[in-house]
Amino acid sequence: MPGCNLMTHKALHLVKPGDIVVIDLNGDTRTAVAGFFMARKAQSLGVEAFVIDGACRDKMEIKEMNFQAYVRAWNPNGPSKDKPGDINLAIQCGGVVVEPGDIIVGDDDGVVIVPLALAPKILQKAKEIFEREEKGKEETDLSVIQRMPSYVTYENLKNMGIEIK
Repeated sequence: MPGCNLMTHKALHLVKPGDIVVIDLNGDTRTAVAGFFMARKAQSLGVEAFVIDGACRDKMEIKEMNFQAYVRAWNPNGPSKDKPGDINLAIQCGGVVVEPGDIIVGDDDGVVIVPLALAPKILQKAKEIFEREEKGKEETDLSVIQRMPSYVTYENLKNMGIEIK
């Protein structure tokens, strides 16, 4: 429930090493539902990250402890602990359905949810993209970087109504 972290505390009693705790607050950022102490507890239990469709606090401390927290916002306001909620159900996080057991991958650009049933297909596609990009890196030199891409030809621009002076 937005503004309350009661169920987050309960979830930390159910986690296993390697888990990622995903919290759906419907984007509400008025109150943080986790902070340094909760992240520290999660990390000690082997939790890899928090993904919170809401707010967290203690950004600097969490970063210093090298714990991953993917959040919509950082807010110093603390939560209540008095509203019930659900654990281990399908939720929406950032508008994406997340099922217990889904694979979650995050980096500095954001988070991707991979439905477990689609993981082999998505892994194959990711490998193809990676190989194509690695080949492109190897083939790239200064002259290629400076060349105008084919979709930016004067003819294409003119067809789009863009005037070149």
